[in-house]
Amino acid sequence: MGLIIGVVFIVLVVALYSALTEMASARRRSSVLDNVAANVAVKPLSPAVQLAALTLELPDPQRQQAFGLLCLVQDALTSGRYAHDQRTQYLLQQTLDTYLPDTLRAYLDLTPGAAQQLEKAGQPAQQLLSEQLSVMTSGVEQAMKRDHAAADRLLGQGNFLREKFGAAQTNEELKIR
Repeated sequence: MGLIIGVVFIVLVVALYSALTEMASARRRSSVLDNVAANVAVKPLSPAVQLAALTLELPDPQRQQAFGLLCLVQDALTSGRYAHDQRTQYLLQQTLDTYLPDTLRAYLDLTPGAAQQLEKAGQPAQQLLSEQLSVMTSGVEQAMKRDHAAADRLLGQGNFLREKFGAAQTNEELKIR
C-alpha cells in the first residue's frame, strides 16, 4: 500500500512539474509575442488607399465620380509634372489629404434622419455629394491646366530685372546696380 501511494505521489509530482513547466513556457512565448507586437510598427495606410476604402462605400454614380477624382489627383501627384508648381502641388495634396476625405466622410456620416431632412428641403444627399465632387474635379482640372510655375518664373524674372537695372528713365542711361 505504501508503495502504491509513493508511486502515485511521484506520478503527481511529475505531472504537476510538467504542467508548471508548460505554463511557464507558454507565458514566456506570450510575453515574447506581446513584446514583438508592441514593438512592430504597423505602417499606416496611404491616404489614397484610405480614400479608396471610403469611396467603395458610396452609391454607384458618386462612387465613379469619386474614383475618377481620386485617380486624377493621384496620377497628377505621382507624375512629377507639378513638382515645381507649388500652388498646384499644394491643391492636389490638399484634395487628397483633406478636401476629398472630408467630403466623403460628411456624406457617409449622414444619419437617415438628416438625409430625410435634406430630401424634404429639395436637396437629396446624393445630389449634393455629386455637386461637391464636380466642384472639386473642376477645380483640380483648372489648376492642372494653369502653369503657375511658369507664371511665377516670369514674375520673378521681372522683379530681378527691376532690381538689377532699375526703372528706365526717359532721357537717362540705364544704370546697372
